[in-house]
Amino acid sequence: MFFVHIPKTGGICFKINLMKFYDSERSLHVYTDDQFDNDLSKYDLVTGHIQPIRSDITKNRLLVTWIRNPVDRLISLFFYQKYYNESNSDSDKVSYSKRLTSSYESEIERYASNPENQNHISEDYFYHLSVDDFDFIGIYEDFNRQQREFFKDFFDHDLEIDFVTNINGMIEKTESNNYDINPDLRKYIEHLNKDDMEIYHSIIEKKGFDRDS
Repeated sequence: MFFVHIPKTGGICFKINLMKFYDSERSLHVYTDDQFDNDLSKYDLVTGHIQPIRSDITKNRLLVTWIRNPVDRLISLFFYQKYYNESNSDSDKVSYSKRLTSSYESEIERYASNPENQNHISEDYFYHLSVDDFDFIGIYEDFNRQQREFFKDFFDHDLEIDFVTNINGMIEKTESNNYDINPDLRKYIEHLNKDDMEIYHSIIEKKGFDRDS
């Protein structure tokens, strides 16, 4: 399996559960350049903030990822980068289900306006792959249900109580937890991330996910 871990999409929880099925010595986790190994054939599981080249995609290796509403993913990444520390790796959780203050929204607008922070999904993870190249793409807003379905479909395993759905007490991943920001700011960020929004909506439509349910 090759798990393309797009940041702030629940990937740590998913990876922890994946490791229940793989030998750690035959697993490669790439989060810094020095962790990469050119000979991926030695590994049954490859994970990380990386995209496989086409030669890495074979009939014998599943390609999977998770995706999240690009606006909320960007805001989550903003809080993570601004407030991350080892004692609180889910530092963005404090802003869920709360109206963001105007000062936060001003900072987020500046962050979103930086071209380096735009269209990360399309440019970093889908730049030579399409949605159809993946064997599974999970939707963050339906994380717990789709994770259960994934392990049932691909491992014939029902998730038991010891499987991780959250870490560090982070609240449930649902559509209702999306950030409550000014509608105009949300539209502005959507405009700046048109390519990411297009990918997200195509996956939503492909999976028939009802965001209002």
